[in-house]
This record gives sequence, C-alpha cells and structure tokens, in this order.
Amino acid sequence: VVDDDAVLRILAQEALRGFGMSVIEADSGEAALQQLHTDGAPDLVLLDVEMPGMDGFEVCRQIRQRFDAVSLPIMMITGSDDTASVARAYEVGATDFIAKPVNSPILGHRVRSLLRSAELAQSFRRLQRKQSGLLEAVPDMMFELDRDYIYRDFKAGNGIAPFVPPESFMGKAIHDVLPFEVAASMEYTIDRVLETNELITLAYTLTMDGESHHYEARFARCGVDEVLAVVRDITQHKRNEEHIRHL
Repeated sequence: VVDDDAVLRILAQEALRGFGMSVIEADSGEAALQQLHTDGAPDLVLLDVEMPGMDGFEVCRQIRQRFDAVSLPIMMITGSDDTASVARAYEVGATDFIAKPVNSPILGHRVRSLLRSAELAQSFRRLQRKQSGLLEAVPDMMFELDRDYIYRDFKAGNGIAPFVPPESFMGKAIHDVLPFEVAASMEYTIDRVLETNELITLAYTLTMDGESHHYEARFARCGVDEVLAVVRDITQHKRNEEHIRHL
C-alpha cells in the first residue's frame, strides 16, 4: 500500500487484512521503489495517485520499467470523478483503479479479484512455456491451414526441411505450393477433418532435388475453421522397408 496519508494506509491495511492478506506499507513513491528494490515485487501494489514528490503515475511507470513487473497487478487510487487520471493510470501501466472515497469491503473484493486474475494469468503463461518447450522438442513439422487451404502458421521440424522455404508458402494456398495430386488429397482431407472432427492420416510423396521423399501427415481440427497438420518425414523408414524386401 503506497500512500502519503497514514490514515488511508491504516484503513486500507485493515480492509485487506480482513480478507487474509499480508500488507506492507510505504509512505511515498520513493520509499515504495526502494522497498521493491530490496525485497522484490509483492503480489499486488495499491498505489495512490496524488503524493508529494513522485506521484503515483511516475511510480507505476518506473515499476513497469525497472522491476521486470509486466504482470504485477497495480491498482491505483484516483479522485471520484477524475476521468483524466483514470485514463493516464492505464497509460502508465495500471491494471485497475478504485475511486475515492474508498469503500473498504469493495476494496478487499476488488483486490482479491485482481489477485485471482493474476494467478490465472501466471498459470496460463507457465502452461504456454511448457507447451512451447514440448513443441520445440517434437521433430515433426507443423502446419496450420484454414478452410480455404491457406497456410497460416508453420513450425520447422528438427532437421526436417519443408518442400519449399516458408516465405514461399506462408499465406498461400496448398495448390499454389504442392503438386496437383498431393494438393488435391490434402484439400479433401482438410474438408473431411472439418466436417467430421476426425484425426486423419495422409501419406504422400514429393520429389526434391531429383529424389523421392515420403511423408506422413496427421490432420486434426484446431479451431472453428483451422486444421493442424503434423508432418513426419518417413523417407528413411520407407528405404529400410524397401531394403528388407530385396534381401
């Protein structure tokens, strides 16, 4: 709680402790920044706008810039009808605001809601990092295509090169990139996946640098009008099978 008014700090502290929260006080913006520097970021900052010396806007701006606190919830306390301050609070990075005079029960509920939202956002970011790591470990190529057979996204496989460079197919339709027979099979498969929600596997062959390369693509719906194609190069597997047949 950052406020130069001791009475308001006490009221805020009592309100938040009533919701089971531990509260640390700072009587100025400078003191708050010093505390962040020595103790690290708290779960949430309740910050008054009007303070002598460094005002709340500057404190909020510096917190965002100096402490790698992009996701730290910052609730600013503004005047009751001060729409300009509210707009500026969001501009400098405030997450939310509450108007004076502060109603203690409402303050507690608002802070608790912000904390829950921040916790969910943090969990979502952890999940994203985990999924990103898993995707990086997958050796297959991944293509995202829409209902019009347009390439919308691409992830390269480890050591697997696409038929043409990504800049040559991103934003283009399958039939503009691949041979007619392969493109027709893929377009039919995409239609079936979007119609039935089935996971469909398609095997096909492409000629690259005069050599035949064999692929296996698994198509799955990944949105209302999007399909994810996970493509594996099975050329070596095919060659091994051919070698065994000729033994």
